[in-house]
Amino acid sequence: MCARVEFMIYNTHNMSPEAQHRYKIYTQMMPGSVMRLDTIHPVPKSPIGFDEILTTMGSHGFNNLKQFVSRLGLDSQDWLMIDPDPNCMPFTLLMGKHGGDVQTLGEASSTILTRTNVNGVLQVQFASALLDLTGNWRVVTAHYDGLDGLQGADISVSKNDLPIPTNLADLSQYAFQTLDLSQNDSYVLNAAGVITPRMMIKTGDPQHPHAVRFVRKNATTMELISYGIIDTSTPVEEAGFQCADPDNSDNFTFSQRGVWSLSLPSSLSVNTHST
Repeated sequence: MCARVEFMIYNTHNMSPEAQHRYKIYTQMMPGSVMRLDTIHPVPKSPIGFDEILTTMGSHGFNNLKQFVSRLGLDSQDWLMIDPDPNCMPFTLLMGKHGGDVQTLGEASSTILTRTNVNGVLQVQFASALLDLTGNWRVVTAHYDGLDGLQGADISVSKNDLPIPTNLADLSQYAFQTLDLSQNDSYVLNAAGVITPRMMIKTGDPQHPHAVRFVRKNATTMELISYGIIDTSTPVEEAGFQCADPDNSDNFTFSQRGVWSLSLPSSLSVNTHST
């Protein structure tokens, strides 16, 4: 059974014919189209208890969540489920907010996206602002597979962290493979989680314009996706970004030249850890 059905029973039958027609034009609604639509015509949303979210994830093997969600502050937020026609949206999308009358997905403080892969394994993508060990906020995404643990992560960086050329002639020579947070579509189309403008605001002034990207290379290694001049002669490793293999606490630690660091669990399952 698809995880999105387990989270709740969608109430599209209560929508007006006009409202239903709006969603039927999306034969395969993706996170990006949901966010764009929500900024124009607010998408229906239903409150959902965080305990219900944890229970459902736990039934799919994500049973080591409490410490992780507490670090991200997910358990202290109010949660809403996005409710377009489930036949047009092959995933579940949840938005967290810190009180207030938050109406659109773009205003979400945190997001959780779940979907099942072709083998029926639940995959969960978290996105939120997280304090690094120096006390600075960074937008962080984490993509977990219920079977194999952490699959990908994005960590936002400032202009001081990432030496992006300011000269347009030099900039045109760069083929950055980092996530460009200035491009609206990048919030949701290219990240390991659904990033929102509200999360970027949390990073302060100036906001972080890019995010460095890591993907799972093998059972114990997260590999940094490099960027640089087209001939790749200036990989991102030269800027000091790296990811240490899981430590005794089974965490991947992401850092830059020892100036800042943060960690993410290699797995969110008690019984199924990567080996």
